Amino acid sequence: MTLHGNFFLDNLKVNVVDDSNVEVAVVIPSDELSECLRLLESISGVLAFLKSRQRIAKMIQHSRSEEFKAKCQRNIDNYHKRIVAEYDRFIAQGLCRKDAIKQVCAVLRAEKHPWCADFLVRPALIEAGRPGRMGKPRGKK
Repeated sequence: MTLHGNFFLDNLKVNVVDDSNVEVAVVIPSDELSECLRLLESISGVLAFLKSRQRIAKMIQHSRSEEFKAKCQRNIDNYHKRIVAEYDRFIAQGLCRKDAIKQVCAVLRAEKHPWCADFLVRPALIEAGRPGRMGKPRGKK
């Protein structure tokens, strides 16, 4: 691409479309079209990358805020209260621990809860104060 410095400024028209968009028109020689398109693709890729980096930085900054941490802790506490209540209800019905956990998972799954898997419910019950009974350590006879 061998265009002189003022080529784009001399052949550039900018029209405002709305508050956040502008229309840019550039008159270029037809033999320079492919090089200009590659340049525009490169620029748009760099801008998309920078925009995503800004978005990630903003999310990281938000996740470090005390308000966000408090909201996360409230969600965890509500989850623990919920599964403990369901677990206690199933235990009161006479189910064993394993079956009660399966039923808690089924209730959560029916509501399409994101933390409905048994490998998430079991440790959450332990954290919430429902550890079950201790068995013999695995791997030992």
